[in-house]
Amino acid sequence: MNIIVCVKQVIDPEAPPSSFKVDPATNKAEMKSAPPVIDPYGEYAVEAALKIKDAGAGKITVMSLGGNLLREVVKKPLAMAPTN
Repeated sequence: MNIIVCVKQVIDPEAPPSSFKVDPATNKAEMKSAPPVIDPYGEYAVEAALKIKDAGAGKITVMSLGGNLLREVVKKPLAMAPTN
């Protein structure tokens, strides 16, 4: 079974409010100090895919879209997989 999991980069929900600001012209949040992370639901989806894969054979593909993805955000799902 091939499993595709879609994840996205978001502002860290654990970050204090002082670590970002909202640009009034564009209505977008800008990070000052805290780096973005993988979205919590994407992390749950990767965990669920790993459980399904452990129950049988298969392959997991993690996808994300965006122009300014940080390497750490992309590496997080890879780090969740057990090494065999």
